[in-house]
Amino acid sequence: MEFYVDFFGEFTRNSNRFSIEFGTSHGFIRLVGRRDNTFFWKDRWISSIPLQDLFLDLYELESNKLCSLASRLQRHTNGRIEELENTLRNTILSEKDDSWSWEGDPSGIFSVKFVRIILDNVINSPYAGLHYLNKWLPPRINCFLLLIRIPIRANLRVRGINIPSDVCPLCASNEETVEHLFLSCPATKNVWDGFHNWCGLKKVHYNSLEQLIFEVADQGKSNKQKHFLEVACGGVLWFLWKARNNVVFNGKGLSGPLVMDEVQASLYAWLKYRSNCNSILWPMWCCNPLASF
Repeated sequence: MEFYVDFFGEFTRNSNRFSIEFGTSHGFIRLVGRRDNTFFWKDRWISSIPLQDLFLDLYELESNKLCSLASRLQRHTNGRIEELENTLRNTILSEKDDSWSWEGDPSGIFSVKFVRIILDNVINSPYAGLHYLNKWLPPRINCFLLLIRIPIRANLRVRGINIPSDVCPLCASNEETVEHLFLSCPATKNVWDGFHNWCGLKKVHYNSLEQLIFEVADQGKSNKQKHFLEVACGGVLWFLWKARNNVVFNGKGLSGPLVMDEVQASLYAWLKYRSNCNSILWPMWCCNPLASF
């Protein structure tokens, strides 16, 4: 039988990248049946690590690196090959077709839900509070919040990109870093002051985006209020980024009240039509948004 690579096979074989990126063993593992449609070296079929990584020295000697499992399951007699044979000895085979099994769910069935659970549980970064997909936010903003190294000037300089200056375009007095742009820049602080006043929150000095998300959400009195405050923080960060780009690329000034107007109007629309909070009323929303939850 001809041994071939199908589209889904290519996708699942590349799922090892997911494991490496996020530090988890959850991915796809090959369920072996007749052995004629499984890569011997490249597929994860005997453990969570492909044999090409477990036995790199043997893999480099292999003349046919895309060989099937059926073509290689035979007796060998010496050296490292015996060690490989011992690894293979307890393999349980069957007459079923080879297939894929998702390790993130005991059922073996892949689902987006379990990918989200894995991401929420295992990502460890200075901005971990931002690393989740929130259905109350539009996709473009979820993508923005998932980017750790957005193209601010300090990051561009570190990447070796020639830029005229790495000074913050809003205050022109400090290096533009993530923390400065979103937390400590005077223009940014004015926006956060307006946000705290709008929501009736206690003002706190934040040292990181993670601390900001956590401490703002922690002031909510119910789970819905906490969830709203997380979403609202994401909205403020998004419109601050848009306002910053308007300054850089269009020469416009940043107005804190105008940014907050955009935040209020957009959050109202997102929650009205993307959540089950469709009873929100605009007059109350403008005065005390937490009262809507």
